[in-house]
Amino acid sequence: MGLVTPVTPVTPSAGNRGDEPGLSRRRIQELADWYSDKGHQRCRDSALDTAEFDAELRAILRKEVAFPEHVEIEFERVMQVVFAS
Repeated sequence: MGLVTPVTPVTPSAGNRGDEPGLSRRRIQELADWYSDKGHQRCRDSALDTAEFDAELRAILRKEVAFPEHVEIEFERVMQVVFAS
């Protein structure tokens, strides 16, 4: 029998009470609401630069997730909520 490497559990984020990986559903919803509200406001003001706006969200996520590689995962989760409504 070969050597078996133990599985490393996903590190829970500080923002989700530690009971699920990544950001909590509530935090995902808060960020989706922020993104939608700011996006509509910037669109009305003719100041919407989607790439810059997405970069702002990614900067927020970098501060809130445990690992840099989780930023894109959480970004996609937020976008799913934004475009689901």
